[in-house]
Amino acid sequence: MPTLTDRADVRFAVFERVLRLACDGDDLPTLREQWQRCLALDGDAPVDEDVIEPREGGRAGYLYAVQMRVTLAAIAVGTGRLHMWHAAGLSDTAGRVLGLVAASGTGKTTATAYLASHGWGYVTDETLACTLDAQVWPYPKPLAFRGRQEHKSSVGPDALGLGRPTDGLNLHRMVLLDRRDEWGEAPRLTPVPLPEMVLALVEQSSGFISLDAPLQRLCSVLDLVGGGWRLTYAEIAEAAPVLSRLMDSPATPERREGEKSWRPEAADQPDRRGPVDPQGDIVWRAPYRDAVACGPDVDEVLVLVGSVPAHLRGIGTDIWRAAGDGVAEVDLVGVIEAAHGPHPASESLVRAAVDELVQASVLVRGHRQGGR
Repeated sequence: MPTLTDRADVRFAVFERVLRLACDGDDLPTLREQWQRCLALDGDAPVDEDVIEPREGGRAGYLYAVQMRVTLAAIAVGTGRLHMWHAAGLSDTAGRVLGLVAASGTGKTTATAYLASHGWGYVTDETLACTLDAQVWPYPKPLAFRGRQEHKSSVGPDALGLGRPTDGLNLHRMVLLDRRDEWGEAPRLTPVPLPEMVLALVEQSSGFISLDAPLQRLCSVLDLVGGGWRLTYAEIAEAAPVLSRLMDSPATPERREGEKSWRPEAADQPDRRGPVDPQGDIVWRAPYRDAVACGPDVDEVLVLVGSVPAHLRGIGTDIWRAAGDGVAEVDLVGVIEAAHGPHPASESLVRAAVDELVQASVLVRGHRQGGR
């Protein structure tokens, strides 16, 4: 055993990988206490990833920095294998996990601490991770609370008396937290349309674009959990019964659980593009990673260009679909009128829509091969 003056290391078991953090011996007892639920059972287990050792000054600063560094290492070993969201996870006694998605500083950790002290199992307050078939891998790290000091304080789940989840966890519901201090009504749950939910989850994702067909993978998980919900509330104690009922309620009204609400969009066409020219008379799709059709009539498209999906609706969808093999911009007016009927401003509306799609890097202007 190391003495308090020795160097030591802590090994964490996260996402079926072993992470190692080097530390000073006098920090070892606190780290083991706060990270008890994440410690590798075998202290000599082979290491998959080394955690960058924090150098922040002060006790609070160091312990909070450890949280951030371990989380970054966990994301590194999960990238390409897992869905990972900036979200909390709580489980019921059946091993069903409720995901609570929210940006930092909006009440997620407070909600987690309350729920996990009132009958729920603590899965994570920071990085909710699941496999492509919605099996959840817990990450019960210490919780970080904002106070008056410069750094957040770090408190282990055992010190807070948080419930432990069962084995065999599966994602069951995903909820966007919308906490409002001025909210004067009872907590309200509303279903979130698929395109909006996808965009919200991508914004709070880590390693998303490293997945194969990432939009399709994400939509598949949302089908498995019955879609997405938004909880608008002021105090989590008032909202807790609403969340409990959600876990036992049917999927969103838009569809039954497991029923697909989307379809893959046609793959990109062979590259027959000519020279790019902002003044060109031909438009074609810009290269994209993935695309799905969704919406009530499957008339909306999410296109992943780079790392952020573009949400196409109305004539934007029609234009993008028509541009797969390249299309003359003047011919798009006829395409749109065939789909939506004549309009006195068709030409200007199509031009404005094309300009917007080009500006969003969804379409490219240019010339046919062999053209100018």
